[in-house]
Amino acid sequence: GRGYDDWGYSYDESESDVIMNRHTEETLKGVATLKVGAEFRPDPMMAIRMGYNYVTPMYNNDGYKDGTLMTDGSYYSSATDYTNWKATNRVTCGMGFKLGQMNLDLAYQFSSTNGDFSPFMNYVDNNTPADDNICSAVKVSQKRHQVLFTLGYTF
Repeated sequence: GRGYDDWGYSYDESESDVIMNRHTEETLKGVATLKVGAEFRPDPMMAIRMGYNYVTPMYNNDGYKDGTLMTDGSYYSSATDYTNWKATNRVTCGMGFKLGQMNLDLAYQFSSTNGDFSPFMNYVDNNTPADDNICSAVKVSQKRHQVLFTLGYTF
């Protein structure tokens, strides 16, 4: 299979990073999205819409970036930080207008995702606890407001 370049200079010499792939399978999980929405039409030419969607987290609750993997993929990486993002919540509302063959839609969307940021993975030395390197994760939040406008034409 194709994968990272194992210190060679030709893409044909690359190989799959089995260790990194195994860690990815252990850290990531399937994602599901739940969408609920409603539309009200006070007039055949106008629609008022509201919606909500929930996206489950893609990382296991205790997922982390493991810099100790014995693989070139880890050796190539220079970043030690990672964020374990949790679920995403989105709320939307908007209006749509039909003017002949033209469609005009204006919507507002608010999106919020929380996570745990770590500058590096924790290291625990079972033989010498004084050598432990523990860093508590910091709670972070990503909030996004969007106004979306769509112009359509029906043939």
